[in-house]
Amino acid sequence: MLLKRLKKLWTLIRREGFFSAAHLFYSILGYGLQKRALRFLNRWQKQLYPGWRARHQRRLARLPRVKTGPLFSIYLPGSGPGAALTLDSLRAQVYPNWEAWVSGPEIPIRDARIHLISDGLPALNGSFAAWLEPGDALAPAALNRLAAALERQDADVIYFDEEFPAAGGGWQPLFKPDFSPELLLSTNYLRGAFTRTALFQQHFADPETLTWRLVEHGARICHLPELLYRRSRPENPSGRIPAAAQHLARLGLQRVKVELSGGQIRASWATAKKVTIVIPTRNNLALLRRCLDSLFAKTRYPHFEVVLVDNASTDPAVFAYYDRITAEKKVRVLKYTDAFNFSAYCNRGAAQSERDVVLFLNNDVEIIDPAWLEQMVQWFELPETGMVGARLLYPDGTLQHAGVVIGLEGHAGHVFNGLAEGASGVFGSAGWYRNYLTQTAACVALRRGLFEQVGGFDERYLLVFNDMHLGLKVVKAGFRVIHTPFARLIHYEGKSRAKYNPPEDIRLGCEHARAWAQRGDPFFNPNLSYIVSTPMIRWLPEDPPLLKLEKITRFFG
Repeated sequence: MLLKRLKKLWTLIRREGFFSAAHLFYSILGYGLQKRALRFLNRWQKQLYPGWRARHQRRLARLPRVKTGPLFSIYLPGSGPGAALTLDSLRAQVYPNWEAWVSGPEIPIRDARIHLISDGLPALNGSFAAWLEPGDALAPAALNRLAAALERQDADVIYFDEEFPAAGGGWQPLFKPDFSPELLLSTNYLRGAFTRTALFQQHFADPETLTWRLVEHGARICHLPELLYRRSRPENPSGRIPAAAQHLARLGLQRVKVELSGGQIRASWATAKKVTIVIPTRNNLALLRRCLDSLFAKTRYPHFEVVLVDNASTDPAVFAYYDRITAEKKVRVLKYTDAFNFSAYCNRGAAQSERDVVLFLNNDVEIIDPAWLEQMVQWFELPETGMVGARLLYPDGTLQHAGVVIGLEGHAGHVFNGLAEGASGVFGSAGWYRNYLTQTAACVALRRGLFEQVGGFDERYLLVFNDMHLGLKVVKAGFRVIHTPFARLIHYEGKSRAKYNPPEDIRLGCEHARAWAQRGDPFFNPNLSYIVSTPMIRWLPEDPPLLKLEKITRFFG
């Protein structure tokens, strides 16, 4: 082991030169130390967060003020102590051009910009309008930052990061991704957003219905990743169920069912799409048998077949198993003896499919949830869906995969990795539906025609980062990548092959991730650290994701 490491160090010095190699070495060492420091600081989040928030608000207050800008209208349904707090936050705005419409009796606040109404929605005068609940509050810089954002971009809806009352006292921040359609099923992160007034009045209803109507009518929804909104109370998921079910029905989905599962919203609807499950494999009969036995014994969804792509197996017991399983089940075996290339073997398996959906599955997974396949396949009833990924658990029940963020811990990392299934924090819950740029190929489904359209897996990748690139191609083609937490499998990661990352894959992965690392992953948040997989506030200064990616690639590639 020592000799191998010394050889790697000598190769690095020869390639980079002594001083450059030393700089890279200390940079990588520094990332390790930063990880330790961030994890230590995060243990004290409740104590440190008020100071971080105060510094954040002071930074926003120092930004240039917009001298002339649009009028903003705020609708406040109700009066009393909560309404007074909300109105006080409006009167504290550094940007003065706003009006408020309060439904209810007289309030003890005198301001010409505040109007009392008895019922219904009046003719709002502002260019943008927001619905705030009594007790909600805007940070003093909120409307100024909103006006500045509208000078830069043409949007119909703009939303902010927020905080809400934490259990045990204090405030819990929620740092949001950019517009993520499927995330709205799990949480209405558009509460408190400002909407173009014409759209606000056209779709005026309760906040949940208003949100869904805006999405259905294609409103341009933009994110301002600054902590500018305080919600008066935590969200009640059960109260969101009726509007979510009505939204899904309006999309044309059949037999829609929306319910709470483990405290999270779970949505189901009818699907009958046919699936080809492609499993690359070599020897390792115990692994393969556990995978297939669990697949056939526990999968409730019936419309699937299996294609095993064998890479030069030599174990006679494996061939005997192939004979038995192909005779008893909907299984085909393709046998190859050339050098293993994960991308090529997946493509060969997919080429045998004539079905609606192709699903790639590692042979080192175990099915534990009877509904896993239908929970993945149902998303292809929506024409915007291109790729769907599953939740993968380590054997100890902690999270192995709940989504992939470009630039996280290098090329692309599994966010929430190592946490408990029900973990929740500054990036929300690990149990939410989410959109990402990609998903892991250990269990991922794609619309078969789209898989062919984008060229399948890039066969220049021998083993790793091919799934990252595939997801990016799906997004580039105009389709969405969805992660469902309700398709649960155990992943015995690395059991079938060693955890070796070919240098060619590392370099190619850097090339394909570079543009996204430079701009930032839209489904993450720039206020969070890219150094650790556990979502946490960026407590310390750190290299931009692109610079970190390039350093890691040079060191390991």
